Amino acid sequence: MDITISQMVIWLLMSIIVGCAGELIAGRHAVDGFMGAIFLAMLAIFLVDGIFHFQVVGEPLYFNVPLLTTLLTAAVLVTIWSGYLYHHE
Repeated sequence: MDITISQMVIWLLMSIIVGCAGELIAGRHAVDGFMGAIFLAMLAIFLVDGIFHFQVVGEPLYFNVPLLTTLLTAAVLVTIWSGYLYHHE
């Protein structure tokens, strides 16, 4: 898999939006705040687009990144990550 600099910049810009939206969907805050949300969104984009190449048919794309799948993956990662590190009693 080849990732260009311009693709990384687009992924970074998208991860800012997707990270905040993922926190809102999950109803929790990511560990390490805003930077943690950006990291988890970048991981979600990398998993969905870079590794698994998964997208739903007819899903809107932005620079070949599936938006809905990435949002849901980021929300799941925020939920898992914050649930793992924050033990609520």
